[in-house]
Amino acid sequence: MDFELKKQMLVSDELWQEIAAQQNIETQITLPDYCGDIKKILRCILQPGITNLSYSGDRVTATGKVSLRLIYVNDKDKIDCYEGSEDLSASAVVKDLPENPVLCAEAKTNYVNCRATSQRKISVEGSVAVIFRAYAAKQTELLADAQGKGVQCRKKQVHYENLICRKEKIFDLGETAKIPQGKATVGKILNVTSRAALQSKKAVADKLLIKGDLYTEILYLSESDEGKTEKLTHSMPISQIIDIPGIDENSPCSVVLDVKQVNVQKKADSSSQGSLAEIAAKCSAMVRCCRGDSAEVIDDCYSTDYDVGADFIIQEFSFPVHTVDEQKTSVCNIDMPSDVSAVLDIWCSELTHKIKVKNDKVTADCRAVLGVLYLDSKGSACFAEKETDFEISCKLKESYENLKCDCRLQMRDIEWKITAKDKLEVKLKTGVLCQVNACESARIVKDIKVSQEKKDRDDAALTLYFGNAGESLWEIAKKYNTTREAIRSENAIDGDVTVKDGMLLIPCI
Repeated sequence: MDFELKKQMLVSDELWQEIAAQQNIETQITLPDYCGDIKKILRCILQPGITNLSYSGDRVTATGKVSLRLIYVNDKDKIDCYEGSEDLSASAVVKDLPENPVLCAEAKTNYVNCRATSQRKISVEGSVAVIFRAYAAKQTELLADAQGKGVQCRKKQVHYENLICRKEKIFDLGETAKIPQGKATVGKILNVTSRAALQSKKAVADKLLIKGDLYTEILYLSESDEGKTEKLTHSMPISQIIDIPGIDENSPCSVVLDVKQVNVQKKADSSSQGSLAEIAAKCSAMVRCCRGDSAEVIDDCYSTDYDVGADFIIQEFSFPVHTVDEQKTSVCNIDMPSDVSAVLDIWCSELTHKIKVKNDKVTADCRAVLGVLYLDSKGSACFAEKETDFEISCKLKESYENLKCDCRLQMRDIEWKITAKDKLEVKLKTGVLCQVNACESARIVKDIKVSQEKKDRDDAALTLYFGNAGESLWEIAKKYNTTREAIRSENAIDGDVTVKDGMLLIPCI
């Protein structure tokens, strides 16, 4: 019988490359006539947003806008602001990409410095980072079986994550928000924060239907009451259909919604007052469909009739064991100056984390950078940037020895109250989306080579072997050029090990 190797293909999701590109921001700004003179700068905010991603040759380019907002105290001791923008363009070289990679990019502010060069002019220096990521399907060919020439294979079952698809869809959202009755109409916009939240997903034949909401918080100055701040929270629905060949209602999918860029402009109603806010956003949905699967691989081999050479490798397998999609509330106490009389707004400008996974628990050590806009005891506007550390933990269904975790955190809401003259209690509501995989390494056979000539054998028809309880039938059969099945049949043994000390009959085949 001819010798034949049977192979199988495992498809996994892999972060192929991650590259960061920088763009420096250096600009001189003269305030327009509708802005008051600068008395004190409170905060300069850079908010980068990506509107387009292109790929040509080995170069990927992200373009968009960097929104620049200056919050300051004017010559009338009132809060004032200026809003402008700079073009964003960053490129990176991505080499040796396989076919059909999924390319995505996100932008964040590294730093920003701002100073007034006169009462009407400011100088801004900063840096924006664009992180490019390339994902690709990694195909791993493994041996499933070997037949012919008396080759015997010992197999073991391994669990792995089988990739169906990874895909990103970019889409636009827009809506005009009406200022509720009783709130001041919009004068100038101080700050905008936005987040997208998934509510439901449903897979049908070759399509994924997702629904969610885009939440936008707008801090603005009253049009009629100079220096007075107001806050508006608006939600608009997200409804998208994403074409994904190969998925059905049994396909497990994870969806991460992200806001690439958001722009808010005041808009006058029929009475010519700024009682409307026009919101335009560019969002993305990153979809990852994987199915937990299992396969048999060969971890040892020999031939009863021929000399065999086997190439071994150490192969890592990863398979999904748990998905975390929860909201966690953390309470932090922040030290403030002793003369705080009121807090106008708090927003999170940066949220970082380090993940620890052990046994049946995922823990995120988090750090949030909070911007606090407040009034002192004299009623003057002030700004403070505060860092606070907190911990989030999630319980897993089972305990595993070796785990890895792909985790995303999102600040969903911030509440606060003044607890003392110099203390602020802040309640942070953080969304946690984690995919937890168990990992195992196995020494497996990558290739088998069988010699052309048969072994020189002088075996007895039946050999007596005195063994101990718990010995491996595989090792005994390998030593005597027979098979486990023959030893089991001759000695009426069930299983793969000897059950007691004593004599075994080893048949020749």
